[in-house]
Amino acid sequence: MKRSIRARFIQYAFVIILPLLVAGTSLLYQYYHDKQSDIRLSVLAQARSASQMTTLWLSEQTNSLETMAVTRAVRTRDLPVLKTYFTRLLSSKKEWQNIFLADERGRVLISYAPFPRGALVADRDYFIQVKRTNRPYVSDFIVSERFARAPAVIIAYPLNDDKGVFAGIMALSLTPKGLSDMFSRLELPSGYIISIFDRKGTLVSRNLDMEKYLGRRYTDKVIQDILTGKTGITLAKSPIDGYPYLLAGTPVGDTGWALITGASERVIYGKFRQAVWAFVIFVVTMILLSHVLALLLAQRFTQPIINIEKTAARIGNNQLGSRVHVDSGDEVEDLANEINRMAEELQATARSRADFLARVSHELRSPLTVVRIFLDLIAAGKLGEIPERMRKGLDSALRQSQRLHQVIEDLISLSDLEARRVEFKRERIEPAEMLNDAVRDMLPAAETKKLYLKLDISDSLPVINGDPDWLKDILKKVIDNAIKFTDEGGIMVNALPDQGNLRIEISDTGVGISAENLKHIFERFYQVEDVNVRRIQGSGMGLPIASLVVKMHGGSIWVESPGIGQGSKVTILLPAS
Repeated sequence: MKRSIRARFIQYAFVIILPLLVAGTSLLYQYYHDKQSDIRLSVLAQARSASQMTTLWLSEQTNSLETMAVTRAVRTRDLPVLKTYFTRLLSSKKEWQNIFLADERGRVLISYAPFPRGALVADRDYFIQVKRTNRPYVSDFIVSERFARAPAVIIAYPLNDDKGVFAGIMALSLTPKGLSDMFSRLELPSGYIISIFDRKGTLVSRNLDMEKYLGRRYTDKVIQDILTGKTGITLAKSPIDGYPYLLAGTPVGDTGWALITGASERVIYGKFRQAVWAFVIFVVTMILLSHVLALLLAQRFTQPIINIEKTAARIGNNQLGSRVHVDSGDEVEDLANEINRMAEELQATARSRADFLARVSHELRSPLTVVRIFLDLIAAGKLGEIPERMRKGLDSALRQSQRLHQVIEDLISLSDLEARRVEFKRERIEPAEMLNDAVRDMLPAAETKKLYLKLDISDSLPVINGDPDWLKDILKKVIDNAIKFTDEGGIMVNALPDQGNLRIEISDTGVGISAENLKHIFERFYQVEDVNVRRIQGSGMGLPIASLVVKMHGGSIWVESPGIGQGSKVTILLPAS
């Protein structure tokens, strides 16, 4: 019913809106085409203007170096005078981080910022390029450099002696913010982005969100085309933030850098989107007005059915206390009352079954205890000598009585946990001690089957709060379960911190579990139907008990297995204190 009403609503809305869409689409397309042409011209103009300004700004810095290079203090290497000169310059040039002078071997003679004695820059690309070409050089983006206190770009200028022989470099480091501040003088329209990339495609500067993307390297085709000399404009996702832009690219002078200007989606589609929204609002208003009554009626009829569906699902997931609340005065209310009645019967049946199991378990415990004591006395020879032919049968009786005793204890524990009759202690527990005790107790069972049982505890395990006896008992149950279902190899117990919690992983090399059986692994009395697994005796209560105890401690437990024959892993996550 719910799907049918929704389908009719969509059908009616489409019939009403289709003629309006046909009439308005052609007008919207023409309006969009005209706006796009204007925006493309604007983006190209901004790209060229930004490129020219960037080139001019870098040239100004290079000219400053050239002016210093011809001073007497530089030519004579008058270091005290240069130190004073550098200090005065750095106080007025906010975009400069450092100025330094290096000789023809790349040995730094003086720097505004402190540097190690005898520091060399001979292996830096800016020194190598200036020495090779005897021309100024703008470096690529430098993240960490001895003569740049933060990410920077270095401009190096050649120094020559009186005979024109290379004698070193004068260099300064520029902050990316200096470039970003320069863009503010362009008075860009709102929604325009300017980004500059070095020869390797690393982001050098950006007028918006620069700190977020600075220093990242991009290999996108848009950037690589510009770095190789191609220019153009395209509508594409920005390689930086992934948002759609109308992108225009151009080289930055002869630096080998690339500059991209982008108009954001808001600029590209702004006016067009406003027209579209006006059109859509008109159509939607008509649809809402014509269908509001149908929606109210649909809500009245379908909401009670949805409530019934959700409650039935909860009851199916064993939440037997769930009830449907419907007050419609019709057949739907009758259906809800019938479901509530069935839920009450199921809840009563489940309660009776739990009480019956608990009562039977307690009734069986006392006579079984007497039987076990009597068998122990016979086995110890307290009641007389035992003929050898009876020894085998007696041993079998002892094993089966022990197994029956464990089943009864598990039944009692499970019933008490489900009925919330267990009061857990709340103590500070050191996980390492608890894990060592559990593994030590289970080691004889593993050695009997010639399996290894290893424990690996990480450093700095978090302290937990809980009942140490119950937690150790469920660890032993999980390990015992792994031993039962493993014939070769062994069991590995790992304990490690996990986001402030304690994570315990118990992995085995046993028979494994199929994907279908994993869904039911925590259901009580559940037994895997696989022939190779069913041959192993078990009560089917160990994991359900473990699940209840872990959840009552505020934790979680789950089982993973690649499949039959590939082992399995039980993970327990307990909150730290």
